[in-house]
Amino acid sequence: MKLKYQEVEVRLQSGAAVMRKMVPAWETPILQAIHPEVQIIRDVVEDREPPSVSGEMGRLIAAYGAEREEGGITGITFAESVYGKHAIGLESLRGAMQRAVLPRSTPVTPPEVSPTLRQDLLQSLHDVNPGVDDLIGEVEDERDEDLVGA
Repeated sequence: MKLKYQEVEVRLQSGAAVMRKMVPAWETPILQAIHPEVQIIRDVVEDREPPSVSGEMGRLIAAYGAEREEGGITGITFAESVYGKHAIGLESLRGAMQRAVLPRSTPVTPPEVSPTLRQDLLQSLHDVNPGVDDLIGEVEDERDEDLVGA
């Protein structure tokens, strides 16, 4: 089943730290309830087995917990504060999860690949420090061929 996921950027501790995370689309509102600065970077299509609604509510409650006040927990979890409690909460979450289901013909988003190392940059680093041989990536150098032939 094709499901909509979102890559989000969450600013923590008044912007002192930034975390990027890939979450199902129905999880983003919970992050927005917890953190004041949540930015959706991009939508991603993934081909996954759909989770059960009750199982997903349990996962969200366990993952995000509840707001803490001095003296303990307030009693309502972040997932329940966004979607509701008991049957109403499950029905609301079911609707959010159903909205994240995409048509079968939707192409899956390919994974991001690491950029290739620029050979000109590696060569210039090698030229500055010719004795350095522990660079990541291969540098094609005529001097290396001369040494092999010697």
